[in-house]
Amino acid sequence: MSYVNLLDSRLYYEQSGAGEPVVFLHGLGASTSMWKEHAEALSLSYSVILVDIRAHGRSTAGNMPLSIEQFSIDIFEFFKALNLSSVHLVGFSLGGMIAYEFAVKHSNLLCTLTISNSTPHFLLTNLKDKIEFNIRLLLLKVFGINLVAFLMARNLFPKSSQNEFRKRLIEQSRGVSLKYYTKTIENLVGWSVVDKLSFINVPILLIESEFDYSIFSHQERYVEKFKNAKYLQLSGSRHISPWDNKDDFLDVINQYFKKNRCIESE
Repeated sequence: MSYVNLLDSRLYYEQSGAGEPVVFLHGLGASTSMWKEHAEALSLSYSVILVDIRAHGRSTAGNMPLSIEQFSIDIFEFFKALNLSSVHLVGFSLGGMIAYEFAVKHSNLLCTLTISNSTPHFLLTNLKDKIEFNIRLLLLKVFGINLVAFLMARNLFPKSSQNEFRKRLIEQSRGVSLKYYTKTIENLVGWSVVDKLSFINVPILLIESEFDYSIFSHQERYVEKFKNAKYLQLSGSRHISPWDNKDDFLDVINQYFKKNRCIESE
């Protein structure tokens, strides 16, 4: 097992393949296991690095705030420890928010940025977003993670052919700390980098699902804020498009990496 030691914590990671570095950041309550199949496919052409963010998977919680800002600081320290630069950074959901926070401060360490099913803010500006958020938080506090994961699995993967995805999501929730999970969710509210998006000066790929949660929808509105951005929507997908539309997801990001090669300046 490989770890990077931080001041108060340590981050677990896995690395495979060789070539330009690709770093994947998972979603809330997930871990490196979310990206196993993606790593297997991409490690034929890239150096793929999967990392458990603080208080997730095999990474420890430490005593710092479980906030987007702190997660980003952790990833910066992780980059320094592994001497990473010219990275293709991919973030899903919570991982996408961390990737946004990282990119507005450290674009010089990136080659491309891919944001999947995420948002550059968590301001809960409309009633639907507030209702979705508060229902999820209430269910967590009253019934715990296992029931919430069960309900989410049925909602995100409604087709009979997606039974394996439902099982994976439920299995993934086992062992997740309710305390850390809830604290992370609560700390999301009010976070935003919308006014800093112009600081991101690398090519950015925005991937959205056709049937995502409302707060992660309509991400095309941010395209004009970037110097070089591409937006696409994966039809038929719900929130976890890297799973329910894995082949298209992999093809899209692989083609994007090929189009935007990382070239170290001499």
